Amino acid sequence: MLNTVRNRFDSMGVPSFPSAELLVFWGGQQLDFDGFEHDPTQYAASLHCRTLFMHGGEDPRAKISEARIVFDAVPGPKTLHEFAGAGHESFLAKRPGEWNAAVSELIH
Repeated sequence: MLNTVRNRFDSMGVPSFPSAELLVFWGGQQLDFDGFEHDPTQYAASLHCRTLFMHGGEDPRAKISEARIVFDAVPGPKTLHEFAGAGHESFLAKRPGEWNAAVSELIH
């Protein structure tokens, strides 16, 4: 979770330290959980179904390198589809044909 918050600050051109750490701490206090312990790779490792990851190649908020770490933790079968030139947006709205092809491959 901390990396996600840091990426948000970076994408806004704002230094992430110490604001990201404070935000994760305070949010955890408000919602009664430890945001520093939140690790998406642990959740990914527990998946036991076909999985489709979709990612914008130019996403400033969620980096492709971090998506690949979570993707690699999924035991399989899995597909990572990167939408070249897309950011943090609706891939269905931006590239409906490409989105439909990726989803169709998953469900067939």
